[in-house]
Amino acid sequence: MITLLETTEWKIPTPNHTYLTNDTRTKVLGYIRAGETEKTMFTTPIAWDTRGRTFKILKHVVEGNTRIVVGSKGEKYTVTETESGVTCSCKGFQFRGQCRHIS
Repeated sequence: MITLLETTEWKIPTPNHTYLTNDTRTKVLGYIRAGETEKTMFTTPIAWDTRGRTFKILKHVVEGNTRIVVGSKGEKYTVTETESGVTCSCKGFQFRGQCRHIS
């Protein structure tokens, strides 16, 4: 899943939402309204047309106390905040107990 923040500058002021898309960015799986954090997921993915619109790929998605972080080579890691601290699913954290995905 790829998370896209719309950055289109509209002629008529229109809020830009965040869209959750499939890996080819051809279908929308859900969205987050501008200024909110709660996701709305569709039961069936929706095809969409992105012509004339601009987007920024977000590097992480927040889900409760967990966020999915995309590494420099496209790998996806899970960063989780717990009562005892923050953990990451990457090999660096597993071996050293720290990594760049936690910052």
